[in-house]
Amino acid sequence: MITMRRIVGDGITATAIALLFAYLLLLQALLAGTSQGAMAAAAVDRGKTPSGGGASRMLHK
Repeated sequence: MITMRRIVGDGITATAIALLFAYLLLLQALLAGTSQGAMAAAAVDRGKTPSGGGASRMLHK
């Protein structure tokens, strides 16, 4: 606990830790969006959409 108080007391270190945390959250959000988009594109390529794939099959006929 003393170490945490010392870190928070030091403004530069606290700012660096806060920026690192914010960067990691942003990176996680971007990677999650990219992977979700890749999975959706792969599902459409196979003709399987979340709504059952009817629209995709009609477009490829």
